[in-house]
Amino acid sequence: MAYGDYLKTISTKFENLIAEISTGYNFDYGEEFEIALCKVFRVLLPSKFGICRGFVVTADGKQAGDDIIIFDHERFPTLRLLENHEFAQKQKIPAEAVYCYIEAKHSIPLDAAGSAVLEKALSQVSTVKLLERDRISLNQITPTVKIQEGGLLKVPQKPWWPTYKNPLFTGIIARRFEFSSKANATTVLDLIKKAQAKPDLLILGKDYVGIPTHEHTIDSPFLVEGTDIEIANVPDSAFALGVSLMCLALDEIQLGGIQWHRLIKDALQGVKE
Repeated sequence: MAYGDYLKTISTKFENLIAEISTGYNFDYGEEFEIALCKVFRVLLPSKFGICRGFVVTADGKQAGDDIIIFDHERFPTLRLLENHEFAQKQKIPAEAVYCYIEAKHSIPLDAAGSAVLEKALSQVSTVKLLERDRISLNQITPTVKIQEGGLLKVPQKPWWPTYKNPLFTGIIARRFEFSSKANATTVLDLIKKAQAKPDLLILGKDYVGIPTHEHTIDSPFLVEGTDIEIANVPDSAFALGVSLMCLALDEIQLGGIQWHRLIKDALQGVKE
């Protein structure tokens, strides 16, 4: 088994952290679960990743989201000057700085009401994923250095991966998830198919994950053309497997830069010499 019991360790760590945090929060409310999940990610992820709750904002002022954002806080400022790790307050993060957006739900029971909860989460993810930001081409080495098209050095396109370096990874995490007698994995997949922009990951309770596959094989953590979301039953390992998939995505994403020139130009409009 790769890295020994690494997945089991993550699963145990997650459950222990949630149990510890639950003594101070009432998980009957979605907001408390979001805060708890932020605290868990803060423990599990390297320090270069900023974690907050809030909204993704584009250069032209459009915004979407309301849940968990993972972003590059070493290079990018937030748009609200709040205290670090103050997860109860919501931030605004420039779209160029965002690695990942997560919709957190304490419970998604797949009855009529549960379907509505999942549909809303899918809608939120879709809205964030459709926000526009400049795409970073595969031949971009740094924000200011690019390999010349047609040059001697070629950048291979990996099959079933995005065709650019800064895709926005999205997911839905539900702490509790139960199939009802009238709904099953097909119901979940049908709801996903209706979404305009689909999530790359679903963590559904302890036992189920939705992951991108091509012919039932995981080639990439990103949902791209030619791949589909597949629901897998992974008893007691859903969070660990899902977070591992997210970490694979985080390792691959290379962000661009904020449009500082646009900010400066806007600020100088109307200034007379």
